[in-house]
Amino acid sequence: MRRRLPGVCRGFTLIELLISVAISGILIGAALASYRGMSAKQQVKQAGISLVTDLKSFQQKASAGQKPSDCVGQLSGYRVIKIASEDTNYRMQPVCTTSSPAEKTINLPEGITFQTDTFDLFFPVLGGLVTGAQTIIVEKDSYRYQVTIEAFGVIRGEML
Repeated sequence: MRRRLPGVCRGFTLIELLISVAISGILIGAALASYRGMSAKQQVKQAGISLVTDLKSFQQKASAGQKPSDCVGQLSGYRVIKIASEDTNYRMQPVCTTSSPAEKTINLPEGITFQTDTFDLFFPVLGGLVTGAQTIIVEKDSYRYQVTIEAFGVIRGEML
């Protein structure tokens, strides 16, 4: 035979269970909201890093004098532009003396836009310098990534 000790409970009361479920719900809700915010932040960061990588790639192609197959004549450099009416893409076009090769349009991921109205960069052949140096900002919600292009050819990015 088992004996029961006086004053010892065998379980939890309904109020204790409700309070623990409510606290768990609040913690899970806060974690999900934080995760959603981190997802948007990572999307902006990745878009900014992709822009920096693209710009460095065009700069490297110009520095090496890498001419695309549809470029007739001499390659003068690579031009990267963003038009004011297009908030989600930018264009790259090789600049040749005799022909105008097709431009390539590069789209930002869905929901991410440029805060910068326009930009027009030119990477001349064998120069390493940049014409049109400036700062470009990519954003989504309250997250922003700043890409700085200096006249001396330095391209870098950072979260704001």
